[in-house]
Amino acid sequence: MKKENSSASLFYSYRYFVVKNAQTMLFDNEVSPIDELVKKCEKEKQISIEVEYRKDLFLYIHKYNEQTHLFKFCRDFPIKKYEYDAVKADIIESRESNFPFIYVIIDTQKQMILLENKTAIYSTIDACKNAFTTFVITYIQSLNYSFSMDEIINLSTFWETIENAKKIFELKLNLKSPNLFGSALTTNELLKKLKIDFNNDELDMNLKNSKGNLNITKQTIGDAIDYAGAGGGHWQLSFIRKGQTKKTKMNSKKSIKIIEVTDFEDEIQFEGSHEIIEKIMGLEDIIKEWGGAK
Repeated sequence: MKKENSSASLFYSYRYFVVKNAQTMLFDNEVSPIDELVKKCEKEKQISIEVEYRKDLFLYIHKYNEQTHLFKFCRDFPIKKYEYDAVKADIIESRESNFPFIYVIIDTQKQMILLENKTAIYSTIDACKNAFTTFVITYIQSLNYSFSMDEIINLSTFWETIENAKKIFELKLNLKSPNLFGSALTTNELLKKLKIDFNNDELDMNLKNSKGNLNITKQTIGDAIDYAGAGGGHWQLSFIRKGQTKKTKMNSKKSIKIIEVTDFEDEIQFEGSHEIIEKIMGLEDIIKEWGGAK
């Protein structure tokens, strides 16, 4: 994983899922609340809401094209100040609003969100993801939808791990219910049927073999791994590598696809082609089968 530095911005890639909390599936012409969020912010230039007793700001910055938009996500982290009060001859504590920000890119066609990683603001990218997820959930809470985000990952990591494993003890697989985003994968059809039958948001699968003889092949479960890898869920493996004796656990969050853009703030000022858009298009190898938003 590349380290953050002063001359480059790192963006972590996620697929967002919007699922209607109702027994019936979404109609093809139904508009995602994320599309509405983007349009509202583009029109009004900002959205401000209270989240867990603090203010979140979502600011519209740039429109790359009809589907791809740039925002600043700001959460108030108040600064404590200690000032001398000459009248009281004492030190008085006060708080001053402070809105450090990260850049957020939303592609409404691919249903993709890119979060900038700034460790000075959020110690981990998971903390950043959780803050932004909480903002969106709070924003749409009055609507009849669920919202979640999952990492878009390098599929090769999973199969390389399987190939280099001496023993495989467990595979935990989480799959999100299908939503407004289309998919050519057969797993999508299974999840759609389960959603109709049970009105579930997610499906958890847990395959175990206590002796480490779990049989994982592309023929049997490759489609589901592709679905999860494209941001439709996540996985965790428990295994022993060839040549080793210690059991190891690996999860898909460690294999998230990262986009690095040099001088990102400078390129925002210029019209025409942008490095970030070119690199988003480079993610197509993992999402090309998913089609487009319905």
